[in-house]
Amino acid sequence: MSDDEQQDNVAPSPEPPPPPKGVPADFPDLRGWGGLRKVKREVKRSATIMANREAIAWELLAMGSTKITDIMSWDEHGNVQVKPSNKIDERNIGMIKSIKQTFDKEGRMSSFEVTLYDRVRLLQVLAHAAGLLQKETDEDKPSVVGVTLRGPKEKRKPKTYDNKGD
Repeated sequence: MSDDEQQDNVAPSPEPPPPPKGVPADFPDLRGWGGLRKVKREVKRSATIMANREAIAWELLAMGSTKITDIMSWDEHGNVQVKPSNKIDERNIGMIKSIKQTFDKEGRMSSFEVTLYDRVRLLQVLAHAAGLLQKETDEDKPSVVGVTLRGPKEKRKPKTYDNKGD
């Protein structure tokens, strides 16, 4: 049988199935990559982040600009007062990580603790996203093209050693 006859007898490969729900039609087929479920999950998460990146950026900016005085106040005697939740701006409430109250045996509040998210870490994330923390590249720095080392110009006579005992 000739090569042409063998090619005519080969069945055409079937069309790939349509992409799963939530995956764009122009997305490449991921079968055979191993861990397909994980790849699909990452792509879906990435697509969600890309679709909402402006809202995420605004939320991070709002959290990064929150000050402790937006949530509580204190006087010169050290009396701390947490603002009522309806008096705290919505963008500042997102910065509160936890609130903890403890009571003594008589049922009176003995301590009140408000924990905020790490502002320094949040600002690092923002700076990184804005490209402010990128390392300097070596593209603009001069590079060494070549190095030539030359020995002395005078010729020396090689030393010879005698195996005879002295």
